[in-house]
Amino acid sequence: MVRNGKFVIKQGRGGKTHFVLLASNGRVVVTSETYESKQSCLKGIEAVKRLAADAAITEDSATSAPTASKRAAAGKLAAAAK
Repeated sequence: MVRNGKFVIKQGRGGKTHFVLLASNGRVVVTSETYESKQSCLKGIEAVKRLAADAAITEDSATSAPTASKRAAAGKLAAAAK
């Protein structure tokens, strides 16, 4: 039996939205950045679906790199959503 995760769109203060990706067990896997509109949020979800399907897995051994990597990944997702 295949169990799928799901994207949940949440509305925050001021009408801004973000999404969370939940695993099949209900645990949060990913929390997105905040988007100005629901349409931008939906574009962000589509970008994650498109980019993550074939994304390479790499390991960076530098101690400060994960923060830089997260910023770069968030920037790519934000750019893809626009």
